[in-house]
Formats: sequence, C-alpha cells, structure tokens
Amino acid sequence: SLMLQSRCDGLAHCNLVEGTYDASEGGQRPWWAFVPDNCPDGGCPLFFWIDGTGEVDFRHDRQQLWMEEMFNRGFVAVTADYASGIVSYGGCYGRGITGSWGVDDKAKSIFDQDHSNSIPNQVCGEHANCDLGIAVGGFSQGSQIVALAGDYDERVSAALLYGCGNFPNNGLLVGIRDMQCMNTVKLAKQRRRYFSGDNDGLFGLTYDGDHGTRSQMVEMSHYNCDTNGGAGDDNCLQHPESNANSPDPYTGGMIENIGGYYIVKGGVHGQFLDWANFTNPDLALPYYKSTHLDWLAATAKSTKPPLDEDERRVTLQMDLDHRWKFRETAPQGIFFEWAAAVNSRGVLGRRWIVAEGTTSARKTFSQVPTDVVGFRLTARTINAAFLDQVHVKEGRRVFENLSFGDNNNRGFCFSRNPSRDWSDCEGNISRTCIDFCTNGRWYDCGNGDANHEFSRCPVPI
Repeated sequence: SLMLQSRCDGLAHCNLVEGTYDASEGGQRPWWAFVPDNCPDGGCPLFFWIDGTGEVDFRHDRQQLWMEEMFNRGFVAVTADYASGIVSYGGCYGRGITGSWGVDDKAKSIFDQDHSNSIPNQVCGEHANCDLGIAVGGFSQGSQIVALAGDYDERVSAALLYGCGNFPNNGLLVGIRDMQCMNTVKLAKQRRRYFSGDNDGLFGLTYDGDHGTRSQMVEMSHYNCDTNGGAGDDNCLQHPESNANSPDPYTGGMIENIGGYYIVKGGVHGQFLDWANFTNPDLALPYYKSTHLDWLAATAKSTKPPLDEDERRVTLQMDLDHRWKFRETAPQGIFFEWAAAVNSRGVLGRRWIVAEGTTSARKTFSQVPTDVVGFRLTARTINAAFLDQVHVKEGRRVFENLSFGDNNNRGFCFSRNPSRDWSDCEGNISRTCIDFCTNGRWYDCGNGDANHEFSRCPVPI
C-alpha cells in the first residue's frame, strides 16, 4: 500500500482509495484504486487491471503502471488481490479435491453485479460512473479473469488481454485443462484484443497444431486470419473483416471492427512481464502500449443504455428430468439471455446462469425487454444437458408464445461439443446454442464456437 500511495502522490489530482471484497475462497481480499479528483460533472469511467499467477504483489510497479496509464486517460483505475498462487489455479470452475478455485469463481466474486460487495458496486457511484464504461485488462490468469468480467457485469465494454489462453498445456506448472469458458465470454469480439507469443510456454508450447498458440487465439477471439497460410496471419488486428461500419452486438449500433489477436514472433509467456517491451519506441512493436491503451479507452467509452424494459413478472421454467437419461443435468448450468429488437437486430441482453446441477429449474424476472423477440440458451461446458421442456409463463399463461418441448422421449441437447449424436436429441445432435422465439419457433444459433452474434429470432421491420 505504501508504494501505491507514493506513486499516486506523484500524480496530479490522484487520491488512493482502498477496500476489501468477498473472495472466491472465502474471507476478504484487498483492492486499491487511483481516483481522480478532477472528473467532469458526469464522472469518470472505470478501468480494472488484474495480474497473473503468482504476480499479485502490490509492492511491484507493474500493476501501478497499468493503473497510471488509464488514470492519465481519465479513468478511475483499480487493481485487486486474488488467490493467485499456482496451487489455487483451478481452470474454469475449480477442483474441490485440491481446494483450487476457478477463474470463473474469481471473476464472479470480483465483478458480480448482483452482489453489493463486488468491487464495481463499491467503486461505481461513489468514485466512478460505470455507465460511461468499464475497461478491463490483465495478464495470464488475470487476463482470463477479466475476460469473464462481462459475464457478471454488463457494463464491461472493452478488454485488453495479454498472455491469455484456453488450454494451459504445461502440466509441470498448472496441469492440463481444457478451459471452454474462455471460448464463450459474453463481451462482443469486436471489443476484445488478445496478445500472445508464438513460443508461449504455458498456453500453447507450440505455434501450430492442436491447442497450439494460434489455435487458442482463434478459438477465443472468434477471428481467423489464416486466409493464405503466409506471413501476416499473426496480425489479426488487421483482419479481413476490418471496417468502420460493423454491427456492434454490444450496443446494437455500429462499431469499428478492429478487435482480434496479435501473436508476437519469438514471444514467450513472460514477455508481458517486462514493461520495457511496451514502452521502447525503438522496438517499434505492433503491441506498443499507447496504441492499444488508446483503443481500450475509446472502445470502453462506447457504451449502451440498458434494454428498454416493461414491468412484467414472468417465470422461466426448465425441465431437465428425463427418466431415460443418465446425467442429463448441466453441472455448471446453461447461459440464458433475453433477445430484443434494437435497430432492426436481435440484441442479446444481460447474461444469466440457470439450471446449475438440477433437473428442474425456475427463474423469475420482474422486468422483460419491451421489444422482446425471444431468448437464447447456450451451453457452458462439454458436459451435455438434456432439456425436455422450456417455457416462459406469466402467471399460468404462456408468455409471448415462448413454450417449447413436451415431456416425451425427445428434447433439446446442449454441449460445447456439438458433434455429440444423441439419438433422442432434436435433430439427433447436441447444440452449442438455440434461439427460442416469440413466433413459436426455435433456431440453431451456434456452430462450434462461432455463435451468431445477434439473435436469429425474426425482428419486426
């Protein structure tokens, strides 16, 4: 804390604010914020930096340097402690046998919009105006945590992710884990940038091949620039889809489509620990910090108002209990998102997790999007769920034709492995996601990790 105070003391208009939050493993952990005292009348947006495994030591300058950079761009800048040791690294959802905690657990404890003790809920309002945007950045395990921030706080609007991966295949360090949660993050791909090395010793080990650095970048970012197999494919920030008039799944408007990934030639995982790699102009690196921090700040400030909503008390009912199926539940649940008509597109609203480890699930909503066109259900893991029926009811009546399935021998199957061929599934396959629509029909909205960014439900013209 003393080092943080001394660095904040050297910044004009900087006040150090400290607090604690409820940690994923129980107990309290600290957070620190650089808060400007000269924010405009509308307030300042929020920036969050989280460092990597074993690197959360607030006496180091590195966390403070990231905070200072975004503080100087007009943000309230926050960093936090978490269970960052190697033995505490539990992949996506943790492993009870070893007492490890997953990055999803850690993201929820830090960012959960419904928990008053989450860090944004403590900082927003009193110190920051988070309706102006929440930018996040991180390294290694920290990048995985902040990548999931938008799953728990819909105000997260841009992410800068260094040394991220979905398959840590260095078994000597953290064990081999297939981290599907990195492929299903809520934040739109146009608002995410990834940076990795082609010789990353933790995520990748090799450049090409199964679970190599490049395949991990493609799977996480949902961009693929290997169009000609030649030089330049590693710079997927200048991808073929780049244009200034791309539909933005986050706002329903338009955005400059310059998200993506960049793979550093000869780069290793630890290169992102060296601040000189970001600041030496003689290196002329494409990941020179100012370029991407400017992008992060500008993109984060491109925010959206919440979907217009009506006060309607409706209940989502899900039946996963089927006498012919074994382990038909989803241990980590299924994603649920309302879909509403915005600018002639089906924009997906806040993400909820439903039906965790149960055969019968209900969730009641007190508000529903005004221009609702349906809802989306998405698999979270490879473990498939067999869904007999799904209904949305207002009292005893079906709400807006949203009633699907019967209690028979067939149902909707969800898995991150869509090639699974269960004979009793609709279409005899499992699906990554399905859009259920107010026209009484449903549509497959996923193909592996390339989910449709907008709902496929018809939108009134």
